[in-house]
Amino acid sequence: MTRLLTFLTMSALLAVTKGQSQMDFAGTGQLDISQINPFGSGIMFMLTTTQNPCQSRPHHEKHMYEHFIPGFDWQPRLCPPGTLYSAEACACHNIDLRQVFVCRPELLIDFNSDTIDDSSGNHISIGNNGNVVNFQNAGRFDGTGVLAAFQYSKQSFGTKLTVTLRFYKSTGGASNDQVLISNCIGGRFGSVEIALDLQTKEIVFRIESRVGSITEQAEVRQPFTEGVWTNVKLMYDGSTVTAEVDGSTKTAPLQGNINTRYNGIMIGSCHGRGFVGYIDDVHLYRCLLK
Repeated sequence: MTRLLTFLTMSALLAVTKGQSQMDFAGTGQLDISQINPFGSGIMFMLTTTQNPCQSRPHHEKHMYEHFIPGFDWQPRLCPPGTLYSAEACACHNIDLRQVFVCRPELLIDFNSDTIDDSSGNHISIGNNGNVVNFQNAGRFDGTGVLAAFQYSKQSFGTKLTVTLRFYKSTGGASNDQVLISNCIGGRFGSVEIALDLQTKEIVFRIESRVGSITEQAEVRQPFTEGVWTNVKLMYDGSTVTAEVDGSTKTAPLQGNINTRYNGIMIGSCHGRGFVGYIDDVHLYRCLLK
C-alpha cells in the first residue's frame, strides 16, 4: 500500500531558517533536520516509500507464478527449486518443505510428436516461425527456421544451469556462425549460447555473467565433425563453465550470476545466424546435471 511520509510544514521551515535544527512532530518526538536534510537547513523536501507495483501474480500451481511482459501479456514462470510463490512478498519467498529435490529439465523438446512442444510437463510455450519441421523425430532447420521460448525473456538463470542437446550439421547456410541455442539480442552474443563456427569447425560455448557492476564472459571451444550426430552439454555452477562434446570435457573459470537478456531462448537461429541441419533432445535445467 502506497505510503507518503509527512513533509516539512511552513512553520517547521521557518524554524529551520531561524537556526533551529530540531523540531517536534506530533507523536514522533524530535527530528534533527541537520542530520537528514542533504541540502542544508531551510530547504523543503519530501521522502517517499512508494513501492513499485508488483509485476507478478499467483499461478494455480504454487511452485509457479505469472509475470507480466509488455506485448506478451502474463507469462508463466517457475520458482527456484524448493520455493513457493508468495503474493505478499511478490516473489518466490516461501519454502516448500515437502519438495524433494531432483534435477529435472525445466524445458524439454524431444520432437517425438507431430507438434513441436515442451514435453517437460511445465507447459512452456514454444513459438515456431513456421520453418522448423519435425522430421523422423528430430527438428529440421533450413537456416531460416527458429523455435523460441519467450518465457525466458529477462529471466535470471542465477548460478546453476545445464543445457544439453544433440545436433547433425548438414552442408550449407548463409552464415559461418550458426546458432544451436542462444538468448542473443541484437548484435550481442547470448549470455547462454551454443553455436557453431564453421570456419574453424568448432562448437562455441558461451556464458556471460555479472559480478556487481562488472560483466564477464567465458568462451570454450570444442571441435566437431559435419554429417554425424554430436551430443553436447553446457553447464555452469557459479565458478566454472563446463563444455562437453561426446564425453570430451573442457572448462573455463567464471563467477557471478548469468546475465539476463530481453530476448527469450532461441533454438536454431538468433539474429540471422541460422543453423542448417537437425537438432534433437533439447533439455534446459536450472540445476547441475551429473
